[in-house]
Amino acid sequence: MESGSEAVAAIGAKAFDIALLDLHLPDIDGNEIVRRVRALSDPAKARIPIVALTASIVPADAEAAKKAGADPVLAKPMRWNE
Repeated sequence: MESGSEAVAAIGAKAFDIALLDLHLPDIDGNEIVRRVRALSDPAKARIPIVALTASIVPADAEAAKKAGADPVLAKPMRWNE
């Protein structure tokens, strides 16, 4: 997907096992995307594991994503063993 609004709509429309989410998207902040997904009326879709990815090295950014409901927050470039 190319935008956060597309991601929220897709997660609301069908079942996924996991979501990989860049926190810096053009239309909606990644933390807002996480909050919108967590607020979906379907509990299974609302609890999809969300792995947030960020190029930010500021600890407060990772903490904000966790507070929004992201499961792990990983720094980019991501290493598969993380």
